[in-house]
Amino acid sequence: MIARRKFVDHMLAIEDTVRGLLKVHGLKLGLVHRARFAAKIEAMLADAPELRMAIEPLLDVRNAMRARRPCWTVSSRKWPARMRSAGV
Repeated sequence: MIARRKFVDHMLAIEDTVRGLLKVHGLKLGLVHRARFAAKIEAMLADAPELRMAIEPLLDVRNAMRARRPCWTVSSRKWPARMRSAGV
């Protein structure tokens, strides 16, 4: 559970950093589903090319984390057997 929590915390920290960088430049993201986060940011970066250099690497890392998230973030039934048997 601790590893999953850390993973999620880091992904949220990246999202918050992106939101903060946008906010400093007067752009607010508002409520957006995690699945549409990258697309919405890309649309906003089209209007603010000066931010692209700062935000694009963060977005790449966030997308890579999202694509490679461990199986236990998807469903509790897919937890590794050693964790299920440990009573976690």
